[in-house]
Amino acid sequence: MPVFEQSYPSWSPSQGTRIRWLPVVRRELRQLWEQRPFKILLGVALFPTLVHLLQIYSVNKIAAEPNGDLARALNQVALSIDAEFFFRFLYVQTYFVFVLLLYASSGLICDDVRLNLAEVYFSKPLTTRDYLLGKVSTVVGLGLAYTVLPALFLFTAQALMVPESTFLRDHWWVPLSACAYGCLIVLPTVLVTLACSALTTSRRYAAAALITLLAADALIAELLSDVLNRRAVNVISVPQSILSVGEALFGVERYLPLAWSWPLLVVAAVSVVGLVVLTRRIQRVEAGL
Repeated sequence: MPVFEQSYPSWSPSQGTRIRWLPVVRRELRQLWEQRPFKILLGVALFPTLVHLLQIYSVNKIAAEPNGDLARALNQVALSIDAEFFFRFLYVQTYFVFVLLLYASSGLICDDVRLNLAEVYFSKPLTTRDYLLGKVSTVVGLGLAYTVLPALFLFTAQALMVPESTFLRDHWWVPLSACAYGCLIVLPTVLVTLACSALTTSRRYAAAALITLLAADALIAELLSDVLNRRAVNVISVPQSILSVGEALFGVERYLPLAWSWPLLVVAAVSVVGLVVLTRRIQRVEAGL
């Protein structure tokens, strides 16, 4: 009887980790890192952080040397480092993170289905929950790394530059708001994008579907708001709802004349729908339907 050499990797928990979904994260990150556009997007997404760090340095430099050259050059710019400063940073960062997450997550599910990689995953001791946790954790972690971590870095930089001031005493809650707002930006984006990816066979279709949904959502909200002459109707726009909750978290002036619980409910509902669609689709794939 001929003996054939084993040419496929065996699955052994002792060789990796007891967390069964962690190898999924490692594989996806490795696959993304090998793509040049992804590296470019990572670099571009750091631009707002660098700009805001320069602003922090400039403000503190002017405060330390009010008669210096920098102060004379920027004396017309009214900028203060407060809670609204960090909110504006996350608001700007949202656009960069959205493009990054759209690229990273639009093909995570559909590529597996198209290339029959889902069968390989489920041939190992992985459940639907493990598979979903691996996929979701990959892009959620990526999104938080470019929203929450930069915000905390900027907050720390400001605190270190003014160690003897009342900044920490007055703004100790800003990191908590940044964490909450970062999750609010990333989680629904990831779940809806992965749901679109699970329902299509191409990453381009998934990206197009998400952009179409967002455009239709914003258009309907704007039309209803104009027809009914009520600004509160814009709450049905998911990006506007996310922004409204962020405004409440940072204590800045709010656009929607509604309690923050209503926009939060809209965001939560969209996230739940995305999760349900994603879960059911993966269950059908696992069952071979």
